Amino acid sequence: MVQIARYALNRRRRHVVARQRRRTGFAAAALLGAGVAFFFLWQRRDQTPAWMRKKQRKEARRESARLERDQVSGRPPAVHVERNASTGLKVPLGDQVE
Repeated sequence: MVQIARYALNRRRRHVVARQRRRTGFAAAALLGAGVAFFFLWQRRDQTPAWMRKKQRKEARRESARLERDQVSGRPPAVHVERNASTGLKVPLGDQVE
């Protein structure tokens, strides 16, 4: 009878110890995983996320398009035209820039 009681108590004790070891192992694995994840995230802390880079490119395109629209058109300066002037007249290149 004593042997049966000892056997039951030892079996229960082994079961409790195994459960505690399992819990400790899972906790250690979870802690290690969290540490590895933190390490990788810490390594990438200076990198800009892809969505932010895409947004910056989009804003740059908008800004350049706005500047291009707001830019004064490159119209040639006003030209003096005489009445009844001959249309076949050609101006030498040196005289055109005045």
